[in-house]
Order: sequence, then C-alpha cells, then structure tokens
Amino acid sequence: MAASLDSKIMFQGLCSLFEKVSKAKGAQKVQELQKFTRECRVLASKIKDQNSDADVSLFPVFRLLLPALERDRGPYGLQNKTLVAIYQRVFYLGKNSARADKLTNFRKPGACGSGKNDDLAESVYWLMKNHLPEGGTLSIQHVNEFLDNIAACNEENRSKDEHFRHLTSKVNAMELKWLTRLLLKELKLGLAQKKVFEVIHPEAEAQFNVSSSLRRVCEKYSETVNQLSHTVNSNGISIELFSHVKPMLLERFKIEEAAKLFPNGRQLYYLQTKFDGERSQIHFKAGCFKYFTRKGYDITQNASYGETPESGGFLSSNIAPQLHESCRSVILDGEMMGWHKERKTLGTKALNYDVKKLSENSKHQPCFVAYDILMYNDEPLLDKPYIERLAYLRGAFSEKEGVIMLCDTQTVSELDKLVEIFNLALDNEEEGIVVKRSDALYRPNVRERSGCYKIKAEYSDALVNDLDLLILGGYYGQGRCSGTVSSFLVGVAKPATNKNGMPSEFHAVVSVRSGLSDDQLRIIQNKLKPHWKDKKPVGVFGPRSEPPDVWVSPKHSMVLQLRASEMVRSKSYPIGYSLRFPRVMKIRTDKPWYNACSTTEFESLVKNKKFVQKLTKRKAETSDITQVVADDEEEEEELDAPKIRKTKSIPVVTTRVSASVYGSFVKHNDNDEVQRTSRLFEGKEICVINGDSEMDRQVIVKLLQQHSAKVVQNASKDTFCLLVGDPETLKAQNAIASANHDVVSLDWLRRATKQENIGKIQDFRPWELYAMTVSTRRKLDDAYDQYWDNYTEDLDEETLKRVTKRIEESSGKTEDMSVSEMRKLDKLLFEEGTSPFSVFRGVVAFFGNMDDVQKYSFAFMSGEVVGELNETVTFAFEPIDETMRQFCIERSIPVLRTQWIKDCFKNQRFISIDDYVV
Repeated sequence: MAASLDSKIMFQGLCSLFEKVSKAKGAQKVQELQKFTRECRVLASKIKDQNSDADVSLFPVFRLLLPALERDRGPYGLQNKTLVAIYQRVFYLGKNSARADKLTNFRKPGACGSGKNDDLAESVYWLMKNHLPEGGTLSIQHVNEFLDNIAACNEENRSKDEHFRHLTSKVNAMELKWLTRLLLKELKLGLAQKKVFEVIHPEAEAQFNVSSSLRRVCEKYSETVNQLSHTVNSNGISIELFSHVKPMLLERFKIEEAAKLFPNGRQLYYLQTKFDGERSQIHFKAGCFKYFTRKGYDITQNASYGETPESGGFLSSNIAPQLHESCRSVILDGEMMGWHKERKTLGTKALNYDVKKLSENSKHQPCFVAYDILMYNDEPLLDKPYIERLAYLRGAFSEKEGVIMLCDTQTVSELDKLVEIFNLALDNEEEGIVVKRSDALYRPNVRERSGCYKIKAEYSDALVNDLDLLILGGYYGQGRCSGTVSSFLVGVAKPATNKNGMPSEFHAVVSVRSGLSDDQLRIIQNKLKPHWKDKKPVGVFGPRSEPPDVWVSPKHSMVLQLRASEMVRSKSYPIGYSLRFPRVMKIRTDKPWYNACSTTEFESLVKNKKFVQKLTKRKAETSDITQVVADDEEEEEELDAPKIRKTKSIPVVTTRVSASVYGSFVKHNDNDEVQRTSRLFEGKEICVINGDSEMDRQVIVKLLQQHSAKVVQNASKDTFCLLVGDPETLKAQNAIASANHDVVSLDWLRRATKQENIGKIQDFRPWELYAMTVSTRRKLDDAYDQYWDNYTEDLDEETLKRVTKRIEESSGKTEDMSVSEMRKLDKLLFEEGTSPFSVFRGVVAFFGNMDDVQKYSFAFMSGEVVGELNETVTFAFEPIDETMRQFCIERSIPVLRTQWIKDCFKNQRFISIDDYVV
C-alpha cells in the first residue's frame, strides 16, 4: 500500500501545533499554522516524488483543524455527558469514586485542578496526567480511522467503548485533551475559520461557502493534485451536482419596516409561507438521488430517502416518477417537512420527530416542499432572477401530495396586500412569511442584502407575548465563559396559598442564554454569585433531565423578560410546556421575585390542545408601519429603498434616512421663524417620538426649538433624552424596551419649561420616565426610595398619593398586618408605645345605633366596627334590645355608653371602662 501524507504526520505533532496556536497571540496564531502547513506541503512533495500514486491531500489534516465542518463521516453522537460516562468506564474510574465525581462535575471551577479552563478536555488532562503512557505513537491516519469507527458505531447504535479503550491505551494526557476536543468538535484555538481557510488558499472559504465540502476545497487548492472539474457561473461561484451547495439565507425583517420594501410602489415580490422544517437540497441525475441537510450532511442512505428508486427508499421511489421527462438533472432547494400520513397535514420541527430519521413505521413521512432551483439539465441558474428560476422550478416536476410539493407563491406589489397575507399567516398559526424580490439572484451563504426576507411576529415587540420568568438555576459555560454561570434555568411561580401572599412553589420552564449582552450577563452573575447553591431549594421543581449545575433560592433571584417563537409540550419540564428558541429581551430589575409570571398566566397562553402554541397576541395593523423617505438618489441606491409614496390607507411617519440607517439619526431643519425664548436646552439633542392629545408633535418640536434644543427624529449616542406622549405606539415601545436612552414623558417637558424653571434643566423624576439609562437609575436611587419618596423633600398631598399608589403597584396588593405586628410598630414609632391614632387597636365594637357619629371617632382611632353582634365583639354600645343584652351577658361582653369613646378621643388614650358600663 502506497504511503500517504496523513500516515507520515504524527498526532503528537498536530497536538503540539494546537498547544502553540491556543497560547499564541494575534497574528502569531496564523503564523504557527502557516509554518505547519508549509511543512506538510513539503512532506507531501517528497512523498509524491517517491510515489506518484500516493495520497498527499491536506484533507486528513484540515478535517482535524476544522472538526465542526466535518461532513465525510457522520456525527459521533457524543456530548459532554456521554463522553464523561465513556471515560469513567474505559479508565475504570467507577461511578461514585472521587475521580469520577471530579469528571462529572468538570464544569465547576477548579473541579479537576484545571485552573481557569474548566472545560471537559482540560479537566480530563489534569485528571489523567499521571495515569497515561508517554504516547506519541499515533499518526493522524490512526486518529481519523478511530473517528471513522466512532461515527460508524453511532450510526449503527453500537457500543464505542472498545474503540476508546484501544486508542486511549496509546495516547498521553495532552493527546487525550485534544482528542476530546476533536470528539466534541470544538478546538478552542481562538483562530477564526476564515483565517484557517486563508492558509489553504485565499479563495478557499468562498469555495467552501458554496460546496460545504472541505475535502473538495483541500483537493481543489492542493499544489500537487489536479483540480476537480466544476461548473462556474458568471460570478465565479462554482456548483457541482451531488456536492452540497450552501443555501442562500433570508434577511430578518420586521413588519413595521415593510414599507421599505416598496419604493414608489413599483417593486414586485413573491410571498411564500415560512416553513418550520429541515432546510434541504435534492440532487438528481441519471436516475441517482442525493439528499443534503442545510449544513451539508448527506442523508441519502437514511431509511426514508434512498440513492435510487430501486434502493427501497420512500422519497426516491416516489419522486422519480414526478420528474418531468425533459428533466435530466436538477438541484432543488426547499424544506424537508413531516407529512402526517392520517391527517394529511404538514408538521413542524417542534413536534417530537426528526424528519431525517423517519421510517416506514413513523406517523409522518418525509415530504419535500420546493421553493427554489439551483441547476436544471446541467445549467447553473444562480445568476438568473427569481422570476425566471421559479419558471424552471414549476417545469421540473409535477406535485404529489405528501411527497414533493411546490411552495404556494403569491405575487405582491403593494404594502396593504403584504400586511394582509402576513396576518393570514398569523391566523393559520404559521411561522411567518418569506418575501423574495422578483429579480433576486441566488447567493449561497449570503443573508444581508440578498433581496430575500423573512418576517415573523416575534421580530415585533407589539405582536407577541413576552414572559417575565424567574431564574431558578444556572449552568456553567465553556470557552470564554468557563468557570462562570452563563446560561439560566427559568420558571414560573404557582399562585400563593399562604397567609403572607408570597409564592412558595416554582416550576422550571426552559434554560436560556441567547439575547444577553456581556454587560447584562455580568449584572446577573454579580447579583446571583453569592446565592448559588448545589442543593435544589425547597419548593422548586426542576427539569427531569439536564438539571442546572447550581440553584438559587427564588427569594434571592431576579426576573428575566423572555421572548420565544412558541410554546411546545414537553415531558421534561414539570408544567408540561417549554419555550422554543427563547431569548432574553430585558433584565427586569424593576420587578421583584414574587411578581414573576405565574403558572396561571403561563397556562392561559395555551389556546387549544395542539402540541405547539403560538405566542402571537394580535395581528399587524397598517398603523404599525413606518414609512421612510430617503435623502438623495445616492442613498436610495445604497439602501435599495427609493422614495416611498404616501398612501391614504397608511398613516405615514416621515423619516429622513442617512446611508448608515436604520440606526442613525437625522436632525430636523431648524425653523428660522421660531423665536428663541431661552437657552434652557442649548447643546442638548432631544428626540421626539410622538405627542399626546394636548401637545402634538409639531407643538413639542416648536417648544423645544424655542428653548434652543437640537431636535432629532432618530436617537444617537449623543441624544440627551427621548420624549414620548403616547407610550403605546410601536416606536415608543421599541425605545422603551431598548432602554438605550432616558425615555421621558411630556410631564417633564411641561415642568421644565415653566417660567420659574427656565434657569436650569430640571432633573428627571422617576414617575416621569418610561425607561432610563444606568447612570440615571443610579442618580435616582440616591435621591428616591423604591416607592418614589424623595429622601430630602417633604411630602405633600400629591406626593403621598403617588407613593401610596406605588406601594400598592409594587407589592401587587396591599397586605394587612396582624394586630400584634401593628402594636409592635406602634412601640417602635411612639415613645409611649401607643399612637394617639391607634387607641382602639384590636378592639371590635357593635353599635346598637349604627347612625351614632361616635363610631367614626372609634374607627378613626383604629377600632373595628361590625354590623352585627357576634362572638368577635369586644364592646357593645347602647342602645341594645333585650335579646342583645342577654347575648352580651352570656358572653361577658361589656355594654357601654358612647361617652367613653368621646373621653378616650379627648384624652388620646385608652381609659378605664368602669364608669361607662351600663
């Protein structure tokens, strides 16, 4: 057998490279890889000189340098938990030994003495450092063969232990560390994929973005191997039959920005359903099929697919007769969906099945929904506009329900129609809509400015229900988050049944990390770090699998505002539902732990008995749409958004757009006719969102300009504040949710521009703010308590009402204190231990004459008046009839004259009843 390059490169040498690159800084990382690659190419040339038939491809090397891009062998079926279990068995650590526990708890900081890098690979290294041989005998070829065997075992559902025992007997600790990372497909070298490809060839990444084949890239740009034949379009993008093409991606778009899609109302779009399946490709030629997933995995050999119609695969045998006679070869792009055999409906990925692994006995069968075509009869179509590709697609095959179907497509050229179709998708509980420009070309692996968009309700704050969930636990992170809790288990609170009104039972719903910025993550970590516990708190019900690494008592926790695409049934979580694709929208620092979403509120979102529950709360309205006017022709061209005409059916908010829109600001043109009355806001940039019934936007702008403000319509980093008259509009809600600026009510503007306040800009008061920056919050925390009571200013009637209302809103309800608690409070507040306003604290009275005015004096001094004579009564007051008198005698209830109340009130103390008993 001829020598190959991978048989001549030792795995220990590759591990040494990994060590150097992981420890190097900046450009030195690339230099180390370049040096190693040059050595490999020199060695390849020598081998080739000795034997022209030798395999000297760089692929065996770079498939280990880029393990996440591996497509030639199947998945290993290994995650941290399963790999830990294998190591415990093959190294005979035992389940309950100290060493086994260290490996099980590897995420905990310092669990295996591994310092800062608390990941499994590093932990295994430190744990086995003194228990493994010197190693150095394995070649890269041996390691690749081992990985092939592991993938085969996973495919055939066989034990992997024997292969591990054989290989681990020949590696040292350092090799085991990097082998672990290869198995987990995450090397953690701190080297971008782009940089690795550049070492192969400057065009290597571009080629990979089309083909998804690392093997073909390595062979194409090898200095000693002939280039593969391929088909190239006019833009230099090459595609090849039976070689996966990275799909074109959809740009995310909000429905309120939809007006930007219709410059002058002349643009033609195709609208399609946003399917929730497995993005896939079908390649066909000469009776042979290949099926690829979005990431390039070849699933042709899976049970329901098949390479030929005769191979027994469901799809190939059913699709082949549907292809038109003129179709000799084709590459179809679409969604692989599950078709319910009995209900005759399409399912979603949220349902409990994997469309790639469906079998004859499954309730669902794979059904391909086609919405694009990349090649037809060996002709690449990437450079043809979508309107032409769609014609090719419709002529390539005939539909068969539940097997291969064309995506329903509608043409749209007006905004009103787009909104109508979007709302129809919401009514049908679909994921959303896809909008494709009729002239859009196919650009593999391109998302931005592709001319193809996806619009979902969850992209818009006003259309979906967000949930305020309480953090119940945390999971340790990896990589740069090693040793710290970086994702969180969140849940809901069961309504309280105890006397204090506080919830005591909590149910986990989902774990979440997405959406948190580094700053937000640090806020949560700093807040909860002192309170993390290994033991689950009483009353907390966690997931049935994958419990958190640490727990937190709800009383020490905090609330996160989450948004998800939908709710799905789940046996893993105690409440029976979980969230799909959750992400954190906001940290609710304003919301105490006991005000988190309740189980009742959570369950109210379940509208029917379906497996999936959409979280959409309303349809889109034309008033949600913001229309945009571009500055000039140059910017119009760059934005693909020429001036938009105003339509009668849509209220228009005109916004001038700069080339860096959508986030930058553009100021109003100063009105020369505005008479300046003060310099109050001189040097201050203020953004006006909207007005209210008393002050419309124009009045506000004029008032600001009178006081020398610089008025803008879109906020920038220099903006002093945002003014909002109506906080319920979409733009206002977006500004409030982002909390990037102080969002202020018009009450502040009215107060600030009073004549007596003109000399100085008035500080914001907490009740005048819809949202505030961190610096403003700190400033207000120094001046006000949590109920907005100023530490230094005296209370007036208006302030007292506001504080009282705030207390009620903050607590959710007003809780009654017990008599003993109120008496203790009296002792703390009053020198004599009794308040003149609580003389009758704990005393219950019945008045024979309920019109007696003395009952008001009695109640004023904290007495309790009841409407009937019963066992709770302390004193009864004349007049009473004989039956009542007998009731009082039997129960030793004194009957008094009301003069006693007058005298107690006059003396502001509880006096003896002896002289007042009847």
